[in-house]
Amino acid sequence: TLLALEFVFNSYAARLISFAVAVAVTWLLNRTLVFHQEVDHAMRKRVEYGRYLLVQICGGLSNLAVFVSITQHYPQLEPYPVVPLFFGCLLGRVVNFCGSR
Repeated sequence: TLLALEFVFNSYAARLISFAVAVAVTWLLNRTLVFHQEVDHAMRKRVEYGRYLLVQICGGLSNLAVFVSITQHYPQLEPYPVVPLFFGCLLGRVVNFCGSR
């Protein structure tokens, strides 16, 4: 929302930027604070991050598909992007949960 409102990005570009930052930060925080994994092998870190990124992309795309579908079918919701975002997040959470298992 900050990127869209303050820096005049369209909502899709703002979501892409925030998604990329969120994936990198959550992976790093999860591996260091939640799961306390300290793997020294760089290849293993890349594979781990690659799997995490793939699951997040699937969840993000499903989230975005719902967001776009709702905004296209209900253009009156454009000033209120939190509404289609909410429903997109619901599906994205399910996809991420199932992919992470």
